[in-house]
Amino acid sequence: MIFYSKHMDLHRFVWLICLMCPFYSFSGTYGSLVFSELMVDPEPAVGLPEVEYLEIYNRGDQTVSLHGWTLCYGEKSYAFPDCSIDSAGFCLLCSKKAAVLFPSGIFPVAFESFPILANTGQLISLKNEHGALITCLEYGDDWYKNEFKAKGGWSLECIDMDNLSGNSSNWNSSSNLNGGTPGYANSVSAVRPDDIAPICTGIFVPASNRIELIFSKTMQPDNLISIANYEISPKTTLVSAVMPLTPPYRSVVLMLSDTLEYKTMYHLKISNLTDVSGLSLPEVSIPFGLPEDPSFFDLSLNEVLFNPAPNGCDYVEFVNISDKCIDLSQVWLTNKTASGSLDKGVRLSEKPLPCVPGSYWLLSANADSPFSINNGSKIPNGIYLSEFPSMPDTSGHLMLLTTSAQIVDEMTYKESMHFPLISSCEGVSLEKLNPKLKSLEEASWRSASSASGYGTPGIINSQYRDLSDMEEDGFSIQNKWITPDNDGLDDYLTIHYRVKDSSLANVTIFDLEGRVIKFLAKNELLASEGFIYWDGINEDGGLVSFGRYILQTDYFTSSGQRNKKRFILTVLF
Repeated sequence: MIFYSKHMDLHRFVWLICLMCPFYSFSGTYGSLVFSELMVDPEPAVGLPEVEYLEIYNRGDQTVSLHGWTLCYGEKSYAFPDCSIDSAGFCLLCSKKAAVLFPSGIFPVAFESFPILANTGQLISLKNEHGALITCLEYGDDWYKNEFKAKGGWSLECIDMDNLSGNSSNWNSSSNLNGGTPGYANSVSAVRPDDIAPICTGIFVPASNRIELIFSKTMQPDNLISIANYEISPKTTLVSAVMPLTPPYRSVVLMLSDTLEYKTMYHLKISNLTDVSGLSLPEVSIPFGLPEDPSFFDLSLNEVLFNPAPNGCDYVEFVNISDKCIDLSQVWLTNKTASGSLDKGVRLSEKPLPCVPGSYWLLSANADSPFSINNGSKIPNGIYLSEFPSMPDTSGHLMLLTTSAQIVDEMTYKESMHFPLISSCEGVSLEKLNPKLKSLEEASWRSASSASGYGTPGIINSQYRDLSDMEEDGFSIQNKWITPDNDGLDDYLTIHYRVKDSSLANVTIFDLEGRVIKFLAKNELLASEGFIYWDGINEDGGLVSFGRYILQTDYFTSSGQRNKKRFILTVLF
């Protein structure tokens, strides 16, 4: 995500100046020139000089003078020498010292001052003589798509110059034997049109009168700055001003006419926005609120994957079960070390990120891996954490903490908590039967069903159980039959209890001849309310045969009252 800039005042100034300059058009100039090749890590050299360079390409049908243009790298700007770039031509940019090292036939534009290029994670952009943004790019070392070439000596090449998405899918490491193609057509050139519609990937509420939106792609500035494209309900609050953050036009700040109120849920409707490729952002209504600090069990750990499949990654899901909009910038994910002390953890957001009541959130170590589940559908509230806490494959302890180190929720997971007849736990998540159940109780967790692909990150769990109809005092059962095949349908017997006094309970499964099949509880001190589950496994660890069984519940209150009940069950396959 793009975070709120500390240089907001500068961005506002640039935005206002741009609005007052009618002699050029944002949309008419953006993308006329694009970055076509980047050599950011030239060591060890493959066949080219061991120097850094950038390359740009003119997509237009006229020669363009670059006099007065600016190359921007990070927060610094570098003036272009007096030069031009032909229509459908390439222009190689490098330092004056590096320019003399290229072989004959390559004619670089030498800068008196040229940036030192970082290997990953930097924003580069071009601005014309009027200061209008022409193109921008934020590259990463994952763009190489080749771990060997990512070690250095190979350039990053644009695949399709007409694809203005600026996304990694349109870039790859050079396939030229020299390691790059400076000044010439790219070795990976192919037709790869931009066909991925933009989405709103985040909403922040840094102040009671301000909202910041983040988009997945660079947006058209003309409609991005239109107040009419943003509508808040309840309509007592209006958008009074819109300020895009430039570059790369992937975020915008909305100033509000009134201050937001706590405990009020709002919706922001976004419409009529397009990206720089002309693709429309689907009309969307985003829930949000003025975020508050979390308290204990406002957020409930709800699903964990600690032993991912090959090329997969660990993930953690939680649900907001409170009636508050929680500020996720005040929440940290951490674990406990072998000695029992807290690990350093990772903050979920650097800026106030609203988590509305009832919403599911997914934390993962890789932005794409969990999306392969659920038929590849994107997860509405996914947070990518580059420094993910360690989650050993056999057992571990996870915690959600406040910034002041107060526990919000915690759980201990173990491989033995999985359905015992699963052949391999690799790639199988643990799901909570209901977010309101206590996370530290093993009985609250079950293996995700096979029908769900063994995981439901970011959405309702495959093993979800509705607890709303469990109101009877004593013991009651939710279902009278089970099919223990881990397909997500009636895999477990759910036994609910509610007792007014302190009680000791024995809960036992018998066959029809009165033989003990499974002890579910032996002289167990009950809480005032809770659940006990049976997964069809007998005392020997095997799966019972199909047929009918007897569930007997027997508990004694502190006053000496005994309550005994029997239920007839059926095991089906």
